[in-house]
Amino acid sequence: MKEAIKVFKALADKNRLRIVKALMVRPLCVCELQKILNISQPSVSHHLKILSEAGIIEYERDGQWMVYNLVENPDSKPLFDVVSSLREWFENDETIKKDRYIIEKLNKTDICYGENDNG
Repeated sequence: MKEAIKVFKALADKNRLRIVKALMVRPLCVCELQKILNISQPSVSHHLKILSEAGIIEYERDGQWMVYNLVENPDSKPLFDVVSSLREWFENDETIKKDRYIIEKLNKTDICYGENDNG
């Protein structure tokens, strides 16, 4: 029961749902997610931590970037079913459609290097 509560709490936020849907398109780094969501880097990182602790996403290092992706083989079948259902539930949502359009135009190197040059 604890696991289910953690998953539903993690998914009970608009930005975290947008992150999950974005990661269904392709793996993304923090700066890409920041660009898509138009929120601060600390906010993105906070949302990613909650999703990671719920077992919904995972990450791996890709050069200097930490790249986030959906967990493909979760330990819990119900968790996998809930996350899989998100593919259909929000497919026609206007915000999700806009996010998908932004994802298609993103260039990680330009975004991340550009932000690193500023600070």
